[in-house]
Amino acid sequence: MANISKMGALDATSFIFENAANQEEQLFNAIKAQFNKEFIPADIQTEKMKSGGLFLGTKEVVISIVRQGFPRFYIVSRTVGHYLYVAIINTNVQQEGMVHDWFIAVTIDSYYQACVSCLQNALYNLGFKEYEGRFKGVSQGDNKSQK
Repeated sequence: MANISKMGALDATSFIFENAANQEEQLFNAIKAQFNKEFIPADIQTEKMKSGGLFLGTKEVVISIVRQGFPRFYIVSRTVGHYLYVAIINTNVQQEGMVHDWFIAVTIDSYYQACVSCLQNALYNLGFKEYEGRFKGVSQGDNKSQK
């Protein structure tokens, strides 16, 4: 179901949904409720992160998953026309040969996978259907609904 990709020091699992752009605001409460339902210990909160360059950067609102002793994971959502893009990002990816304690790496990865599963369940419970077609871009008329 998920598209897992390595982006340098990041590991991200992403999803795209057609005709779901107007439901982006529902994500935070749905994710928080799903973590509680599945008894995954975490503090789910929104925070602002700097995005872009030193002078032209902006502050972006993201959902963060915080648990003591683990790296933060971030959930980012964007709308493009009538599409909703959601990604969960693990910023603690280790390069092979750099991991000194594989038990810690496996523990962090298992927690990350539990968070990914919880996000998938929250999205499913919202009724989102993952877009399986080929993304063709956005027509000029779709730009009105873009944030």
